[in-house]
Amino acid sequence: MDFSLDFLGGISHKIPLDVSLQGPISRRTSVMSVLQELVLEMTDLCPQRCRHCSSDSSPARTSHMPYETAAKLISEAAALGADQVSFGGGEPFCSRDLEKALCQVTSAGMKAEVFTSGVLRSDGHPYELPGELVDRLAQLDGLKLIFSIHGACAGTHDYMTQVPGSFSCMLRSLELGRRCGVQCEMNFVPMRPNVAEFEAVVDLAAELGITKVSVLRF
Repeated sequence: MDFSLDFLGGISHKIPLDVSLQGPISRRTSVMSVLQELVLEMTDLCPQRCRHCSSDSSPARTSHMPYETAAKLISEAAALGADQVSFGGGEPFCSRDLEKALCQVTSAGMKAEVFTSGVLRSDGHPYELPGELVDRLAQLDGLKLIFSIHGACAGTHDYMTQVPGSFSCMLRSLELGRRCGVQCEMNFVPMRPNVAEFEAVVDLAAELGITKVSVLRF
């Protein structure tokens, strides 16, 4: 089985919640031959409180991108020749409009990738992605789920997320995605509390049938 590691500098071209592809960008279509990727943050709400979060997301956040805004951005990205739309956050699955947005992306012939914790929350308790949702997502061509893993064991991962049980929820979501036929990958942010477990993370990924782990710079 082929396995790859990507060492990335992180996503530096995220689009804020209140920005659309209007004005100068749409007027530069003559010199912008191809827009490769659109990155959307649908919400800053997240069931976790990761110690290293670069988006300042948490369960207390409430901002959501209106679907009308997301739909307009996706349509404009397709018109500019984008090949892919990436969804971040916050936890993208906390957005009530994520599934509609993913359907729009894939229907337009673009690839879609979702950077997810694999965790949702109800009454303060974490749980995995619902099976019926993952079943529907499996019908979308070109969809990829990228799960954040912060350690090779629950102790480290849950320490980083500050949510007990998040490691097991993430693994259940990932395994469900794999069983349903969704393309799944992992990403890992090396820091002092978890960098010693990187090799074990790679081994765990291989055991789970994951063929790509991306290493993001914090």
